[in-house]
Amino acid sequence: MKFALTKKALLASAVSSALLATANVATAADLDSLSDDDLLARIEALEKAIEGKGNVVLNGNKKVKLKISGQVNQKLRYANDGTESQVNILDNDASSTRLRLDGEAKVAKDFKVKSKIEFDLEVNPSDEVDIRSAGAGFFRGDDIGGPAGAGTSAQIDLRRAEIAFDHKRFGKLTLGQTNTASNGVIERDLSGATLAVGDASADDDDISFAFSATGVLLDGAGGDAEIGDFIDPNDGNSRAPAIRYDTPRFYGFSIATSFVQERTYDVALDYRNKDLAGFSVAGRAAYNAFDNSQIADAVSDQTTQASGSLSILHNATGLNLTGYVGGDIDDGTREAAAVAAGATNEYFFWGIKGGIKGKVFSLGSSAFAVDYGRGSGVADPDEIGDIGSLTLAQQVTVINNASSDTIGVQFTQKWDKASAELYAGWRRYDIDLGLGAAFDTDAINVVTAGSRFKF
Repeated sequence: MKFALTKKALLASAVSSALLATANVATAADLDSLSDDDLLARIEALEKAIEGKGNVVLNGNKKVKLKISGQVNQKLRYANDGTESQVNILDNDASSTRLRLDGEAKVAKDFKVKSKIEFDLEVNPSDEVDIRSAGAGFFRGDDIGGPAGAGTSAQIDLRRAEIAFDHKRFGKLTLGQTNTASNGVIERDLSGATLAVGDASADDDDISFAFSATGVLLDGAGGDAEIGDFIDPNDGNSRAPAIRYDTPRFYGFSIATSFVQERTYDVALDYRNKDLAGFSVAGRAAYNAFDNSQIADAVSDQTTQASGSLSILHNATGLNLTGYVGGDIDDGTREAAAVAAGATNEYFFWGIKGGIKGKVFSLGSSAFAVDYGRGSGVADPDEIGDIGSLTLAQQVTVINNASSDTIGVQFTQKWDKASAELYAGWRRYDIDLGLGAAFDTDAINVVTAGSRFKF
């Protein structure tokens, strides 16, 4: 034992001395304070660094473990609105390009303090690029683009900046810009096929609908009437500066709640089980409320919603089934004139998805899925209330009676050795304004192929 420890100490000293010649990485005091396992792990990391097989990342506080990770997700998209079509290279908003820094300090055996800083780093995000606009004809007017431009719309957004106090028995308390408890409530999906054309939350939701007879866009005062105005299942309160609490998981269940500000809060129930009689099960349900007030319209309202999703995977065969549903309990409006004229602003959406996954190719696992979703009402009544080509009475009819359909087919292939995924898919969006044949709009078709690389 003494010989092994002596050998270990000599090796540690040799490696550390080699690095100390160029950088102040370690001291004798540091080595003395390390456990046997920690010292051997450091030796292996330093040996790899010397041989060029690994990297050493130094953070400012040696008591904190720092991890850098992220992903790049780019896709080629062809989209057609019935009159116009366009091919674009886009950042895939179904799972955007991002960079994150995770910090962790172990305070006690069951208690950790954690931090997370995460950014979206997107160029031409797929949810913000239309296939036509007045003038340039390539990108929306608020984007940089067109034949004479760079053809890009770059943005950096702060997704998360949070600190969390995580105790194994008492749960986790999070403070900062974080996922609210209801964020992603309809996205429990074990199919493995979600990247190509996203889910029914419309990751290409900035593409506009056009009238069938004329090809003219369904125009609104603040912009065209887009996919996201009609089809956008209630997916919770997203990310926001909040205080959030998560209970420990008990028999697969956990409860989370978060508070953003007065009249903006939520609560969610989550369930996960990887082996329930041979099945993997993941489900989530949430109630959320948010402040809908708009000073410009002199309206002060609160919207309340309930949503949920459930996904079941048969572990042996890879067959899976997923369902999601969302609706407004009490939809406050930002369009006072439409409400005064009789708009109810009630929106309801449901969807179902079936698929299969398994290892077909040596690259890694493959996943194939088909889904269908249907909505009643309008997801964003404020936008419909601004459509200048419709009378106020027609706007109210659309808000109350419009319906929408979407169907998607997608395939995802994991590439294990490259830490990447390859994907392709097709999605169709269609709406019925409820105004008769004279106001029919064309369906929007989107075909996508791309890749996500994780690091």
